[in-house]
Amino acid sequence: MKKLIGTFIFLLCVQSSSAQFVHLDVNEESTEQSLIYFNDGSVLRGHIKNNPIKNKALRLLLRTQDKNAFKHQELKVESILIKKENESSYEEYTIDTIDKIAFYGDDPIVYKKVKFYDVNLAKLTIDREKSETLFFIDFNYPGFERYRNTIVVSQNGRSEMATHYYYAKNPNTKEFYSLNPRAMGLRGRLISYFRLLAGDCKDFNSYLDRLSDKKSIEWKEMEEAKEEFKKNYSANIPEDYKKNRKERMIYNSARNFEFWFIFMSEKYKMLACPNTNEMN
Repeated sequence: MKKLIGTFIFLLCVQSSSAQFVHLDVNEESTEQSLIYFNDGSVLRGHIKNNPIKNKALRLLLRTQDKNAFKHQELKVESILIKKENESSYEEYTIDTIDKIAFYGDDPIVYKKVKFYDVNLAKLTIDREKSETLFFIDFNYPGFERYRNTIVVSQNGRSEMATHYYYAKNPNTKEFYSLNPRAMGLRGRLISYFRLLAGDCKDFNSYLDRLSDKKSIEWKEMEEAKEEFKKNYSANIPEDYKKNRKERMIYNSARNFEFWFIFMSEKYKMLACPNTNEMN
């Protein structure tokens, strides 16, 4: 449990990542140079520009709920605009050819490309016929390697609700699986998600079987750990978040997700499951 609380400290300076390149506005060009790393090992130096917005009609409808609907970066893109060093025009490069992008400057940022699959938690199946790809800032969340999109809905200029979409890696297959946020309220679905992440680790799957019983020792231990985590999480909210309603809401609403990922990660490691070197 001490290790769980210690791991929690890593979360305190972590921001959520969403959309194409979150530190740039729609159609904004990076002022700093970037290095684009391709899958074939080659590297290109140049500038990046966020894609212009699409689906203007849909954004117009959403504007009744979110006044910043036209300012949000595109969430899913098939290509990226790159201006090579010493050139004046941008060219499109398909994301399939790119591995990661590093923005340099006073505050270097590295975006990692993540290909993920949807899962059916009721049937414990993975839809490998269809995949999607997003770019995320790599914050090295502790435990299972994972990334997150946070969608914030505003009403009358106030941030009212944050919804978190997680994508975590199976350490054995190295595949990323999406987690539907509604699963957080469904104990069976949530346990099924970690069953998929664990793969064939028999001891971990046996532990999940016992955890499924709310009268079990394992469930009681988990509830006690959750309460301890909750206290520490609330007590350690970053000072600048306390003064920012939106950031405070995002931070607080991610608490249960982060508890489950950290708690399950520690169990996975403790039970000596394979390929823990693929975890943070």
